[in-house]
Amino acid sequence: DAVWAPIDSLSNIGQYASALKATNTVLAKAQAKHDWRTEFRAWMYSVRFQRLIGIEPEVVIAQLDSAANASDTPLNQLLHSVVAEQWWSYYQNNRWQILDRTNMAQATEDPQTWDQATFMQKVIAEYAASLEPSAELAKLPVGELKPLLLATKSDSAFRPTIFDVLAHRAL
Repeated sequence: DAVWAPIDSLSNIGQYASALKATNTVLAKAQAKHDWRTEFRAWMYSVRFQRLIGIEPEVVIAQLDSAANASDTPLNQLLHSVVAEQWWSYYQNNRWQILDRTNMAQATEDPQTWDQATFMQKVIAEYAASLEPSAELAKLPVGELKPLLLATKSDSAFRPTIFDVLAHRAL
């Protein structure tokens, strides 16, 4: 793909900051054109490059969450699914610290203070958000995601709609 080849090239030689800058350009163009597939792909590239240049996970997740809340179906749901996955990964990577924390009666906005229950509630809430509105997602064939998925022969047979793909991820 001519759009992504230069970005992949920069990534392959370790120039992640430059790749991120180019990705942000693609992201802005996709948002202007309301091209949700390219926007989703750009967000995924952006997440990877931000992590590689040392941006804190909380910052990256906050950006994804903000983008999800500002997006329409199905981009909204796809991004919520990724946000859930990112929080789960954050929890797994910091589990030993999180389990040492005192349980809080009221959670704060700072993930550095969250206990295990708060993380689990956040992950579950994000996955639940990725499945709504279920009726509308069930009408969208998985073929809509074809440019974003690694295809296997059984995928469309077992998960024929975008709802099915998101539900599988949530499970």
